[in-house]
Amino acid sequence: MKKILFVCKGNIYRSQLAAHLAREKFSDIQVDSAGLCGTSMYGATKHSHISKYECEFEKAQAALSQCRITLWQSKNKPLTSQLANKADLIIVFDQKLKSDVIKLFPKSANKIFLLNELAGETEEILDPMRQSLEQYFKSTEQIVTYLEKLKQTRKI
Repeated sequence: MKKILFVCKGNIYRSQLAAHLAREKFSDIQVDSAGLCGTSMYGATKHSHISKYECEFEKAQAALSQCRITLWQSKNKPLTSQLANKADLIIVFDQKLKSDVIKLFPKSANKIFLLNELAGETEEILDPMRQSLEQYFKSTEQIVTYLEKLKQTRKI
């Protein structure tokens, strides 16, 4: 079974949302998610950064409910070499993330891709954290749309 890992900065919104939706869309693929926070690059201790984002919950809930998605309960986890090595494909959301993941795990560089590129789109999916509610809506819509395109084309 193919293993796909979605990675964002904190494993709080984008990667967890993409993994949640991918599990629903691709039953023949094992899906997981992780974040760079907690890695040596970002230096946060495990889960220490979560409390900073509790105020973001309402914006996330609003964006998800517009797409008829129920907010899931899942703890975030840092990207580890074990997760990176096990993945057949590592999907990130913006160029900075891609560069950072490649710096941390250069041996995995050939399997790290932007979600928008896989979907044949040019616009990256920006991190909505600490941004406007509109950015949450936009990021959510992009993830939903790009994953649907991947399902239709079976690029993953």
